Amino acid sequence: MQGEWSRWLTAWAGHLAAAGRTDGTISLRRYHLLRCATEVGVGPDMVTAEHLEVWLGRRGWKASTRRSALASIRGFFRWAHRSGRRQDDPAAELLPVRADLGKPRPCPESYVLRAVMAAGPRERLMLSLGASAGLRRAEIARVRADDVEVLGGRHELRVRGKGDRTRLIPISDEFAERLLARGPGWCFPSPAARGPGHLTAAHVGKLISRTLPAGWTTHTLRHRFASQAYAVDRDIRAVQELLGHASVVTTQIYTAIPDNARRRAAAGADLPLVA
Repeated sequence: MQGEWSRWLTAWAGHLAAAGRTDGTISLRRYHLLRCATEVGVGPDMVTAEHLEVWLGRRGWKASTRRSALASIRGFFRWAHRSGRRQDDPAAELLPVRADLGKPRPCPESYVLRAVMAAGPRERLMLSLGASAGLRRAEIARVRADDVEVLGGRHELRVRGKGDRTRLIPISDEFAERLLARGPGWCFPSPAARGPGHLTAAHVGKLISRTLPAGWTTHTLRHRFASQAYAVDRDIRAVQELLGHASVVTTQIYTAIPDNARRRAAAGADLPLVA
């Protein structure tokens, strides 16, 4: 059984790679399918819609995790059907998972400033990339000095994000100099004994979390960036592009409304009181 799953997953990973999916995306999709394979207990040619519903439904996942696992399952079995490995697609009729919009959770300014003051140069730069540029931990791990560009006389950072989408983030001259000083090559290289690559996203996340109080992570720095950027002009589309989101709905989850925004909005709808 495991051998059949292994063969199918290897072929599917090649299919995803040929379509330009990133290593991170392929790794996540494989992880979901391997978990599914272990828990349903039958080969990929014997999986039914009921197997998949039971597997997706019995876990205490967040909605976002469940949606991601469903996307993996759907993609795999759609490919298996179209490639002739299966006569049917058991995931075709699975119901969509309702999105959980969640709430913004920007890391408090006092925590960020305290972390920046106490951190060493490497971790301080990581904190800045999260809090002042809105990068994900995987994006921070892959930053290179030559990602800094000059456009129209201003420095911008070229970021390769999810889905291999590229975005440009304006940065200050001082920030650019700090990044360039880490070059050439990766800004956060892995130790020499482990090869010429960069630190893993997981390791970057651990290093950043160690500088912050318990419960605050790289992702909350990204929320901080989004909220601060939104507060300037209340331009949600600009923030969407800076974060690299495919949908503005996702961006809304990241942006905390400024403290006075609701009060000002309500005041604008006030009717004058008549004595």
